[in-house]
Amino acid sequence: MDDLNTIVEPINTLQKITFGEKFAEYQVLRCNHPGFLPLIIQIEALITGGCQMWFKMYLHQEILVGHLRDFLRKMLQNRFANIAQYKDNIALVVSDFIIIKFDVPLNEIYQKKAEKDGWLYITIAYDYQK
Repeated sequence: MDDLNTIVEPINTLQKITFGEKFAEYQVLRCNHPGFLPLIIQIEALITGGCQMWFKMYLHQEILVGHLRDFLRKMLQNRFANIAQYKDNIALVVSDFIIIKFDVPLNEIYQKKAEKDGWLYITIAYDYQK
C-alpha cells in the first residue's frame, strides 16, 4: 500500500479556493500527468475527533477503490488516535452515495461523479450501518 503513487496536500479551508483556481489546477494536472485523477478528500469531524479536514490527492486512475480505502484507513490510523474505534466502519461517500464496490478502478467513479471543476469529492465517513 505504501507504493501508491500519490501527492497529498492539506487544505486549510476549502471554501477559500475558487472554482477557477480548482479548474485551472485540474487542467494543469491532466495536461502534465494524464493518468492521474484529482481528488479532494473530506474527513468527517467524528473520525478526526474534532473538526472536519480536507486534503487534495492525485492518484493514478487505475488504482482500485479498495486500495484507496485501505490507504486512507492506514493514513488515518497514523494521524488520529481515536480512529481505532472507527477503522472497520469507514465508508467512502461520493455525492451522498456510499461506495460499496471496492474492486472497481477509481477512474470509473471519477467518470460518473467528478464535479464540473474537474475534481472528485470523496468524504471519509463513519458507516452507521455496520
